[in-house]
Amino acid sequence: MVSCKVYKIIPDSVEFFYKLIEKCKNENMISFEIEDEKFKILLKEKEDNNYGKIFDCILEYPETVIDAATNRPVIYYSNIKFLIQLYSKNKIENLISVFTSSYKSSIFYAIVNSWGKLFHKKKILSNVDFDLTSGESKLKEAYDEIIGFKMNGINDIYVHIADLYGRNIQESSEFEKYKKSHGQFKSIIIKLGNYLITLTSYGLIYTSRNLNEEESIKTVNDIIRKLVDFQILIT
Repeated sequence: MVSCKVYKIIPDSVEFFYKLIEKCKNENMISFEIEDEKFKILLKEKEDNNYGKIFDCILEYPETVIDAATNRPVIYYSNIKFLIQLYSKNKIENLISVFTSSYKSSIFYAIVNSWGKLFHKKKILSNVDFDLTSGESKLKEAYDEIIGFKMNGINDIYVHIADLYGRNIQESSEFEKYKKSHGQFKSIIIKLGNYLITLTSYGLIYTSRNLNEEESIKTVNDIIRKLVDFQILIT
């Protein structure tokens, strides 16, 4: 399974974020403490591609669990590792794709922003949205077909949320009915070659298909390119 969350580097923090990368290069890993809890960030440059640079990222962070024997909280340290695509080419700049689960990417987001607030007095990353409601027609033209969608806020006395799935669903009367209902697309499932990709309104891209590292990066980057060109990716 491939899952990827997209973030924006806040303009006022771009220079500071690149200093973080340089610090990682020079010192191998950044360590800092917040209220006696230790955090570590490692960003190791892996390769260049047509969109910027790819990094291996390792995070070490504290988690609190309740000890079964004593019924008291105990802190232990977890490690997670994943890939990051940093965009800096082809008119796509200051975006980051984090190739891991939504939960783990939220840990990355929180730790990097905690580091920023501690040493920069500002957040470094912000969330991005995919405006699927305005961009649905462009997605329909760009990809083989729309397989499914979830919509909230439907203006109907009986139906408030719709979650539909089917073949060539964009051609169905149900699809057109809900499009006209003034609801908001929360997710859209597109067909890309032989597999299905889900795009969510909160900036997450995922597929249940097992793709290798190279395929994952290329697939996500091609989608990001279209979302930027279509003005669907909102920062």
